[in-house]
Amino acid sequence: MRTGPPRIAEDVVASAARFVEVASSMPDDAWPARVRARQGREIPAEFVLWLRLSETAIHLADLDLGYDFARVAELLGDEFEIVVGNAIGMYGGELPSVLLVAVGEDGTRHEWRMGTGEPVTLTGSPGDVLAWITGRSDGSTLDGTAPPLPHWL
Repeated sequence: MRTGPPRIAEDVVASAARFVEVASSMPDDAWPARVRARQGREIPAEFVLWLRLSETAIHLADLDLGYDFARVAELLGDEFEIVVGNAIGMYGGELPSVLLVAVGEDGTRHEWRMGTGEPVTLTGSPGDVLAWITGRSDGSTLDGTAPPLPHWL
């Protein structure tokens, strides 16, 4: 029996296939329905698709199968901004005051404002930003002094 990251990766692929099957069978008028997320907040059912993308992308790096956060951020492409926004939303408003800035190698810039009060500016590559906001990094690779984040989920 296989164990460890390869087995987990197989489970992720299998669960993704089941997710696609169920999502494909949902009628169009079901997607705006309000559902409860893990933390208890209400979200539209269609937002579950973005949450699944976020979770899958983050765990792709966690599995240590050759995908670090830089590569995951690159794979996300245009969805990178949504995944970071989802991660910020998962903290439920408990974040320190930060202006988080991701700057890609091509100069593409994404910014997120979180917390209240005068923000600390943190700047880094998309991979470093994704690793920090998901609690996988202490932020030491970012420019600026990264405050500690609340516990992830």
